[in-house]
Amino acid sequence: MSGSSFIRYVKFCQTFSVKDNKILKPMKMNYFKKSISVFLLILISSLEGFSQNQITCRILDSESNKPVKDVSISVLGKEINTASNYLGYFQVTVDTSDYLILEKTFYVPGLVKISNNQGMTILVNKRGKAEYEGGFEEFNIFFMENITYPYQARINKTQGSVFVSFVIDSLGQIKNISIIKDIGNDCGEEVVKVLGNLPNKWFPSETETVFILPVTFQLGKAKIKKRDIELPTGILLEELFVTAVGIN
Repeated sequence: MSGSSFIRYVKFCQTFSVKDNKILKPMKMNYFKKSISVFLLILISSLEGFSQNQITCRILDSESNKPVKDVSISVLGKEINTASNYLGYFQVTVDTSDYLILEKTFYVPGLVKISNNQGMTILVNKRGKAEYEGGFEEFNIFFMENITYPYQARINKTQGSVFVSFVIDSLGQIKNISIIKDIGNDCGEEVVKVLGNLPNKWFPSETETVFILPVTFQLGKAKIKKRDIELPTGILLEELFVTAVGIN
């Protein structure tokens, strides 16, 4: 086949649809070009949101507006990890569909959506008090699943409210568990025992946090008169109720 014949053959193939080696019908060249153009536009637009870019971000404390160093940064669902430097800066390769996970001791963990490819300033908040993993709902679930109504308290029909304080230090350890108000017959000791066995899942704050836990022991549906008591300084938690029906 001569050169000119080959060129005419290629042009011929570009302007026809072929199925099962049979020529179906001729296609206009303008229509073909428009179809290719539309396809490329759709492809490019779909890839724009997922284009990988290295962005530079900076992390600042939301109160002092000072840079926060050694913040652990990871990309959700990807094996990409880095950390902020002493000026709060870090670089990471992401696209605009990604989320950053920020973690640092004494700070509230953050989940940040990548909004653009130019980088951004991220403000992080210091934790004002110690928090329990899963929230105090998880704390309450563990406590109620493990506390019992002491036998001596049941046979003596002892009921009322016990107040116990405890401290979470800056290392996330529980300490100084102390009975503020007791009703006797092992009720206060039972609360102290359960707190001592609590799984160590605390997120600490920079300073120690004092909590006060009220636990009411109640026999059946008996009404218990509430009395005002003087409590030390601390965060008063939700009152928990331990109920028993009968002695056994």
